[in-house]
Amino acid sequence: MNEMLRYVLKPAKMVWAIIQAVSVAICLALPLLFLYTIYNEHWSPEARQGHLNQQHSKSIRQGMSRAEVKAIMGEPMDSSRDERVPQTLAYYYRVPPGSSLSCRIIFDFEARVTKVYCPSE
Repeated sequence: MNEMLRYVLKPAKMVWAIIQAVSVAICLALPLLFLYTIYNEHWSPEARQGHLNQQHSKSIRQGMSRAEVKAIMGEPMDSSRDERVPQTLAYYYRVPPGSSLSCRIIFDFEARVTKVYCPSE
């Protein structure tokens, strides 16, 4: 009987050890995940640049030239022309991580700002 009890208890001890190891891993991983999320949203270079772009985009006004926009915002991350209206040009700037919208500045055929789309903080 003692022999049979040992075979039953040994797997139970292994299961308990696995549960403990997983619990420790979770307790260590959650704070790291939290810190990574805070870093990614607030302190990373991309986040800081995105927040700066949001602030600077408030200075952009209709009628400004591309040179004036670049002086305020810096070089765009990307630019494209609208296929439906090829005379227009859009500059794209980085926004903070997690933002569902992009920061776009639209220029008309005279290279003047017509619209500014940038998510607010």
